[in-house]
Amino acid sequence: PPRSAKTYGKFAGAAARHFGGKVANWELWNEPNQTSHYGGKSYHSRAPETYTKLVKRAHRALKKQDRRSTVVAGSLAAGLNNDKGFRMPTFVRRMYAAGAAKYFDAISLHPYTTESEASWKRVYGDVDDVRTLMRRRGHADRPIWFTEIGNSTSTDGPSQKEQAALLVRSLEAAASRPYVGPTILYAIRDGGDDPARARSAGGDAAMARDAARQSAFAASRGPRGQGGGRGGARSRGGADARRGPRGVHQRRDRGVELGNPRHRRRHRHDRDRTCRRARYRRGRGAAR
Repeated sequence: PPRSAKTYGKFAGAAARHFGGKVANWELWNEPNQTSHYGGKSYHSRAPETYTKLVKRAHRALKKQDRRSTVVAGSLAAGLNNDKGFRMPTFVRRMYAAGAAKYFDAISLHPYTTESEASWKRVYGDVDDVRTLMRRRGHADRPIWFTEIGNSTSTDGPSQKEQAALLVRSLEAAASRPYVGPTILYAIRDGGDDPARARSAGGDAAMARDAARQSAFAASRGPRGQGGGRGGARSRGGADARRGPRGVHQRRDRGVELGNPRHRRRHRHDRDRTCRRARYRRGRGAAR
C-alpha cells in the first residue's frame, strides 16, 4: 500500500475526475486482509488499521467529486487468522474499531470455498458474522456485495459439473440473504497464455479460453438464460474490463476497483483483471 494514506486519497480523487461521473461504484483495494495483497508480513499486524486510513481518505475524495457514488470497502477474501491473513469478521471488527463506520456505503466480500462442507460452513458463517457486526453498528441498511465468487477447475480442483453445482449453490446463498447486493462471478473466461493449460492458469472461469461454454456458464444462466439459482439471481450480461489510470480496473457495470497506483498485483484469483466477468443481481436490485 502507499506509505501515506493521503497519497491514496489523491489518487482516488484523480480517478473520479478522470471518469467524470461515468462511474457509480468504487471498490477500495483488493483483499487487504491477505499479506500477499497488502504489503506482506511487515504490514500484517496493523493491516486493518492502515487499510481504514486508506478508506477514510478515498471516501472523502470520491464523495467530494460525486456525493451519489457508492464507496465499497473491504474486498475481503475468505481466510483464517494466521500470519498470512485475517478472517473476514476479524478484519471488519478492527476496521470499525479504527473508525471506519462513516466511510463506506457497502462492504464487499469474496466468499470462496472449496468443495468441502466444512469450508462452506466456515466461510458463510463468517459472512453472517460480518452482517451481525454491521447490524450491531446500526448499519442494517448497508448491503454486503459479493464481488468475487467461483471455484477453479484446475487439475486439483472440481470437475466442470462440480464447478457448476458449486456456482449455483453460491448464487442461491447470495439470493437467500436479503442483505446481499450485487454478486460477481470471477471469471467468465479462462486466462493464461497457453490454451492447453488455460483452465488451471485462469482459475474460476465459466468459459474456456476459446469461449467454449463450461458447465458453470450454463448453470449460472438457469433455464433458457433466465437467470441462475432458485433464489432469483439473474444475469446482467458480460462485463468487459477496461484499463483506466494506473491501478484502476474499470468494468462496464459502472464499477471500478481502486488498487495500488504503483503496480498491479497477481495471484490465483487475480491473474488478469482485464478478463471478462459476469455480474449477478437479485431480481429487484441490490438487497438490504
